[in-house]
Amino acid sequence: MDNNLVQFLFGLFIIALLTQAADNLDHLHFKLVVKTIGYGIFFYLGTPFILHWLADVSSVQLTSIKLSITILVVGVYSYVFWDSYFSYKQMLGELLFSVSQM
Repeated sequence: MDNNLVQFLFGLFIIALLTQAADNLDHLHFKLVVKTIGYGIFFYLGTPFILHWLADVSSVQLTSIKLSITILVVGVYSYVFWDSYFSYKQMLGELLFSVSQM
């Protein structure tokens, strides 16, 4: 469990670092690649922690602290998921619009 938590936190650090770096890039193609790598690393590292945490919480008696941690962790994971969706939607729209202008 501790190793999965470290992976989740490392994934959060990587996604924050790479999305910040991607936002400073001028070329849309590079931005798309850097954000894809960042989101891929986060979901690769974060998903085992989410699954393990939810299995742990569902197997024992739920306390208010575990409920709060569950809401926080699932909220962060959901935020990153929807952020990736809207980020890709915007970048692919800009990319397709720039191709159609050529």
